[in-house]
Formats: sequence, structure tokens, C-alpha cells
Amino acid sequence: MIKTCYVRQEDHSDKRKLLTERERYQGKRAKELLYEMLSKALDQPAEKMEEYIQKHLKEVDW
Repeated sequence: MIKTCYVRQEDHSDKRKLLTERERYQGKRAKELLYEMLSKALDQPAEKMEEYIQKHLKEVDW
């Protein structure tokens, strides 16, 4: 769901179209739910999950 919302957002930005209010809400809500689940599994506050993920992605040697 998050990936779909992200791709749609990127697609819309190329065409200079705006996402609907519902699409923005669904993307935001899906992200919140994911962060809540990850925060419980990783014993981290949900509010810090985006920062936590970004930090760990930078450490990974792709």
C-alpha cells in the first residue's frame, strides 16, 4: 500500500497532477500503521521510526 501510494505520488508529480485527499490520507495512514507495528517489534517509539529506518538504511552496504 505504501509503495503504491509513493509510486502514484511520483507519477502525479511528473504530470503536475495532485493526489486526491483520499490518496494522501491512505498513504499517510498506511505509513503510520507500519511505523506502529515496527516500533513494537523493534522497541522504538513510533514517532522515531522514519528516522530509525533512514539511519539503518545508510549503514547498509548495498
